[in-house]
Amino acid sequence: METILTEMIELIKNSTDGITAERRLVAYFSEWISEITGEALECMDDALAEEYKKMGYKIEKRDTRTIQFLFGKVNFKRRRMKKAEEKALYPLDKEMGFLKGEAFSPLLLRNIAEVASGTVLRKTEQAVSLLTPFSISHTKVKSVLDKVGSLQKNYTENRLLDINQVEKPKHKKKVPFLFIEGDGLMYKATKKKRGEIHRIQIAEGVEKNGKRTRLIGAHYFSSTESAADAWTLVQNYLFLHYDLSNTVVISNSDGGSGYEFSQFNEIVTGCLCHEHVRDAYHVNQKIKQRLNFVPELQAELKKAIRHHDWSEIELVLTTAESTILIDEEEVETHQKEQIRLLKGYLNRNWDYLMPLYKRGLGENLRGIGTCESNHRPYSYRVKGHGKYWSKDGVRNVVYVIEGLKNETLEHAILEEMPEYNKQQSVQYKEALKAAHKQVAHQSHEGVRHGSIFHISSSSSSIGRLNKVLSTV
Repeated sequence: METILTEMIELIKNSTDGITAERRLVAYFSEWISEITGEALECMDDALAEEYKKMGYKIEKRDTRTIQFLFGKVNFKRRRMKKAEEKALYPLDKEMGFLKGEAFSPLLLRNIAEVASGTVLRKTEQAVSLLTPFSISHTKVKSVLDKVGSLQKNYTENRLLDINQVEKPKHKKKVPFLFIEGDGLMYKATKKKRGEIHRIQIAEGVEKNGKRTRLIGAHYFSSTESAADAWTLVQNYLFLHYDLSNTVVISNSDGGSGYEFSQFNEIVTGCLCHEHVRDAYHVNQKIKQRLNFVPELQAELKKAIRHHDWSEIELVLTTAESTILIDEEEVETHQKEQIRLLKGYLNRNWDYLMPLYKRGLGENLRGIGTCESNHRPYSYRVKGHGKYWSKDGVRNVVYVIEGLKNETLEHAILEEMPEYNKQQSVQYKEALKAAHKQVAHQSHEGVRHGSIFHISSSSSSIGRLNKVLSTV
């Protein structure tokens, strides 16, 4: 410990400024942690070799391997061993889950993929270089993103496509309400084509979190192939996790292709009741688009829709028509056509425009209308700035984002690549005991006194903390 303190002080003393000092300290600690991690792995390899000898294995050679962890690059030596009539192996690699040819640790893979799912590859390259003790090319970032996205895709499909092969939960959830929303997100594909990300989400309600709200029991589903594939995932998920016999299902969409009432109704067969709502965001966009020549009437039309009174609707549209300038034939024709189209849209969707409170579902029921805002992680990543995507590229990004939102990304990495899970074999446990005995335990007294120096104005909280530290 004294040597480390001496070297740290020397680094700080020889630095011209705080930034340089911190950079040197980060590099120093990275090198130090990497070195002792390598020593620990070699110690474990020694113990594993002894355990494998008891099983009849013999040492063939001892060579070096390098793995990049989040804290730094670790070099270590380990033994290659072989048993008669069996394939040679590296016991340390096998027991620790170090994959052949993989230079990155699983945590590093996961973190790089998360950063790359939210920004462009070169920004991820820059972020990794700034915030970690190593650098990575943007092409390598892409390969990591593709790999992790494929793992999440396999994880999702293995659990939701062939449900006959999935272990059924003992108890299904019973909830009073279930909210389901669906919508598509367009993006630019290669060869001047347009692709679509099909998204569906479910939630059990909304709860307050300070001034903000969050969805309860939210789960997200995506497909870059077709809306039908996304609906299959949702239907199987509901079958596996929910008993809807006493549940009121409330669905919400813009009514576009693939998101009609019939699609929602098909997957909730057997529910207590199904109420479908036309998405308010898209209705308001339609009103803004059609009545752009009379913006002062837009709020009145929205109020009439909330009242769900067709006579009020007709009154507002008649008023809008009365403002049309009849001395400009082309303008008159266009504006009349806009009113006709808007009236037809409202008429077709009239049943779905009825507010939930008028359907006897309560005044304060909340849980729909969030699908558009939940588009943002996807739209920010795949749209704009001249981005064009291959089918595989956009699919992998979408699955990483979905894994993060559903909190399944780490499960996907560990379960789809089971080597990353330490095997916990008898040999491994015995080797850990032996390795622990080889290292002499050192007790550390720790800090007995401390204080906080601050130049700012006095603070009661800082004062209390300072007092606690000074009496430890």
